Amino acid sequence: MLVNELKGSPFYMLAALSILVLSLAYQIKAPFLIDVGAPGDARYLDNFHDRETAEGLDYRWSSERSSAVFPDIGGCSSILVSLRLNGHRPADLPDPKVTVKANGRDIGSFLVTEGFETYELAVGGFASGVSGSLKLELHSESFVPHQLNGGGDRRTLGVILDHVSARCQGGIGSVVIPAPLPMILATTGVLASYLLMRWFVRRFWALA
Repeated sequence: MLVNELKGSPFYMLAALSILVLSLAYQIKAPFLIDVGAPGDARYLDNFHDRETAEGLDYRWSSERSSAVFPDIGGCSSILVSLRLNGHRPADLPDPKVTVKANGRDIGSFLVTEGFETYELAVGGFASGVSGSLKLELHSESFVPHQLNGGGDRRTLGVILDHVSARCQGGIGSVVIPAPLPMILATTGVLASYLLMRWFVRRFWALA
């Protein structure tokens, strides 16, 4: 019976429709935003320090090397990465230099000044791989408060991150390529649900 279902045209029409709908959903170029310091942000972050709040603003300190992951972002010809950073330092230290990598590739370096500012970098020729994820690594010059002025703060501090976002760039004609693995899993789920529903309907009418 399963073989007959797979041979039927509705099965392939549903598969094609699922792929089309998912592909169209990827064309909505809304920014992917990680609000650092907000509840639930830890699932996207690695090697950041605990959440902090000051003057109504939630944030986290990075360490010498920290990362943020945007899952299932798809493939774009270009991505604009925005980071809202603060390079706060004791008075005798210079502004820290930060190098950003996207999926292991350097995309830029810059000095982060005192106070919150937004820093933007372009990721050209982006390839997200099978998973469709974008991993951003922040490599920052760091300091340890305890080594400078004593006290109990022995953390290695990089820069303060308030939020980070990634937006697909391009005009109306640009196309976002869906991430292969999420596309396969989603389409398989839809088709499996269809086959299961057909099986239940046949069983119901057979017992009626």
